[in-house]
Parts: sequence; C-alpha cells; structure tokens
Amino acid sequence: MLRRSSGYFFKPMAIEMRGEDKLELSYVTKRVLVASIHGDHLFKRGNAPDIATYLEQTYSGHYKVYNLSVHGCKYEKACFNNMVLEFPLDEYPPPLLTIVQFVDSLSRWLDASPRNVAVVHCDSSRVRCAMMLCCWLLASGRCTTPLHAINFMEVVCNDDMGRFWKELSKPSVLRYLNYFSLLIADSVTSPHMDIRRASTPRKALLRIDMHGAPDMGLLGGCSPHFSIKRRKVRIGKDKDSNSKTLFYGKVLDVKRGDQVVEFDCCCTLLDGDICIEFCNGSFDGPSIFAYRFHTSFLQDDCLELRREDLDVAYLDQRGLKFPPNFKVVFWFSSVRPRGKASFETILDNMVYQDAFRAFLATQFAVENLDFLLKARHFCQLEDSSVRNSAAHMIASKYLLPESPFQVNLRSGTSERILMVLHHGGDITRDIFNEAMEEVSDTLRTDSYPRFIATPEFARIPRNLVWNAESSTRLSRAYSVDVVPSLSRSDSVLPTGRLSGAPSSTSSSPSLTIKAA
Repeated sequence: MLRRSSGYFFKPMAIEMRGEDKLELSYVTKRVLVASIHGDHLFKRGNAPDIATYLEQTYSGHYKVYNLSVHGCKYEKACFNNMVLEFPLDEYPPPLLTIVQFVDSLSRWLDASPRNVAVVHCDSSRVRCAMMLCCWLLASGRCTTPLHAINFMEVVCNDDMGRFWKELSKPSVLRYLNYFSLLIADSVTSPHMDIRRASTPRKALLRIDMHGAPDMGLLGGCSPHFSIKRRKVRIGKDKDSNSKTLFYGKVLDVKRGDQVVEFDCCCTLLDGDICIEFCNGSFDGPSIFAYRFHTSFLQDDCLELRREDLDVAYLDQRGLKFPPNFKVVFWFSSVRPRGKASFETILDNMVYQDAFRAFLATQFAVENLDFLLKARHFCQLEDSSVRNSAAHMIASKYLLPESPFQVNLRSGTSERILMVLHHGGDITRDIFNEAMEEVSDTLRTDSYPRFIATPEFARIPRNLVWNAESSTRLSRAYSVDVVPSLSRSDSVLPTGRLSGAPSSTSSSPSLTIKAA
C-alpha cells in the first residue's frame, strides 16, 4: 500500500479504504510518519479508526502518535491503545521549550527500540508537522542545517507545496530553526536535549523605533499600535490562553514619509518566548508586522530588523506597502543588579531611593513606595497614642477605596485592617504587616527589575554604600505634623469611609508621616 522511493523518504500514496474514504501517510524516514488524522465531524466520517487499524496490523505494540493539533484529540485515544501524546501548537512557530520537549520525547521513543515508529499529525496543514520534524532531523543528525532540513521535508510534504514555502520561509520559523540548531551545537555532553539549556535571561525593552511609515490605507500612512506578549507552553488540554499580554502601546497616526516614530515601552520585562506585533487601526485591525523571538539569543542591546526579517512584512517583496529604507530598531537593556543594589539597599540608601521614587512616578506607582516606607516607620513607633493616630492616617490615605493614593492589595487585606481600626483599642505594630508584605512583593518582583534596567539606574555610582550620612538623610526624609486625632466615632469604618470629620478640639495629638 505504501511504496518506497529512493533516499530517506517515501512518496505518499493513497490507501484505499471502505467506500470513498482515503487515507494518506507520508514516510519521513522508515520509522517516522506524517499523517492527517481527524475524528468524526458532522456527516463526515473520521479516519482515526482506519489509521489505527493500519498501525496495529503493521506495527502492533510499537507505535506512538504525536498530536500537534491546536484543540487536542478529536478522536478516542483508546483506538490507538492510548499511545497518544499531545503537543498543542497554538502559535506558529511554537515556543522553544515545546520544540525541545517534542524532539526529546520523539528521540527517546525511537531510541528505546529499533522496532518503534512514530506518527506525527496536526488538525490543519502538515506544514506545522514539517517544522517540528525539521528540528528532529537536525537533532538526529540526518540534516546538518535548517535549509537542508526544509529541503528534505519539501519532498515529503509535496501535497502541501502551495503553502509549504510560504509558511516555512517565515522569518520567525527560520529564526526558531536556527535557535534549535544552536541548542544542538551546545548539547555535546548528552545524547538527548537538555531542556534546561533553553534558559530565559531577562531583558527590558526600552523603546521601539520605526523608520519609515508603511502604507496601510488609500491615503497612505498608517495608525500603528503594538502589543507585547509572552508566549507560554501549553500542556495537554490546557484551556488557558497560550500568551500573556505584557504591554499595550497607544495608537498613533503616522503620515506617509521617512520620519522616525518612537514607541515607548516603559522598560517592559521580557523573558522566554516573546511576540511583538504591530497592528493598524483598532486592536483587532490587520497586522503590519510581527517579531517573534527568544530572549536567550539576544546578544546586543540594539537590534535592527529590515522588512525581510519581520513576519507579514516579508510578504511585500515588491515594496508596495513598505518603503525601501523601512526598518525597525529595538532597544533592550540587560536586567542585572549592579553592585550591592539589592531591593533592600534601594529602600535604605537615599540616593537609590530618590531615583527609584522618580521611576515609580513615571509608572504611576509611587504610592506603593510611600506606603511601604511609612508603614516601616510606623513599626518603630513606641508611644501607643502616637501609633494609633499614625495608623488611622496611613489607613485613610492608602487603604480607603476613594483615596487617590490607594495601594493595590488582595481582596480582604484592606478590610481586615480597617475593621481593626474601627473597633478601636491599642493598635499593635504588626497591623500593616500583611499589607507591607504584598506591596513589597509587588515592588520587588515588578518595579525593581524594571528600575535596575533603566539608564537612570546605570548612571548611579556603583560604589554607593550605606553610611551615617544616608542614615541622617533618612531621619530627615519624614516630617512630623501634629494633627487632631480621630475619636472613636470618627475612626475609619470597614466600609472604607470616615463616619465624621476629625475633631479640632481633641487634646490628644497624633503623627502623620510625610515624605520630605
């Protein structure tokens, strides 16, 4: 039913089944096949049972099916004796870790026994299977370069010739094939791929410069906006989205010409597989170009790409939309702590703290730092009456829902603190501990890595240390104002409102902490 051709591969040949149904299998090697497997759909009978019958008759007990379909299996795995592995490919090319896991699993299965065979299939075109098998051909040593692997698969997938080159010649596909070939070159100590080699160093994207405006409308020019997404690895039938949006750029109106348009990226942190896509007009408008990459392979902080290096844009070979001098420049910064500038050092050292405060002001998050510093100072207050009044003032400024300086806390944290203040009595020093921990985690994991990647941080002298002068400046960083204390009836309610105005006749003063 299948006849062999010369070389490593077999020519695909239709297998006559019952009725008018046909089954096509393409041999990549003697032990690796590409198939089109689908379940029953409406009035169309699926071919999964027929392929299972053929595999059982030919390779009984020695076959495994690799399903690359987006929506997982649409047939019963039992018909293949549950020998089905799923690697859902939501995006093309898939994340680098998905490629490594697929190749590693396929290689281990074939190495386990010389009689084992593998069947790879997808729910759409076999081009996606071809891209994954190109990586396996590189890992197995049957092909030495990505171009060699593509030419190899071209013959195997000759039934998809019209779409084959359009898909496998995408810049991002070629880029990920080169990524994988570099991983293979580094894997010299083990016969199998080491997944940990696909490390994910962090980069901060500062800005994007677009040189020249593509013509996306009748009047020329365009209205570009961009999104930055982190692509994640899906496992099995995981229904979650395969990407997480990290940043949205605002829409700009760009006229036709050779001007340079700058897009501020606000030091967005990038790690792993990233997709940066520019669209025209609305957020669901047509794509102008896209750039998919992995941060492990970014060597320089300045990356310049031409039209032929960008997805979608590479199709405009006649230059009908993109000017001849069109290019996109990405400005990155490595995220590495400099010297002893840890997060705690930034909070303690006033030079770092001032720069950190200026950065948070640009991110509209300076209230997080103010709350954390004032809450830390609150924990050091000895006098109970002073501590009670300071707690009410901190809560009214940073925890009330209608406050313009409200910090973002998990549900229930603010309510518990407000409830304790409402009931009155002596307030312990640990009342803000939970809120401080949440705000500190937010600053440490989000704002701090982006801050140390900024040019402003790089200009701070690296030999700064905590000294007596910094300690003196810290003590002067807060001014103490005597304000009327809140009576029991004027305390902060758990509903987040003040039940009355502060009494100006109260004789018990309280402290409020203000940043100098």
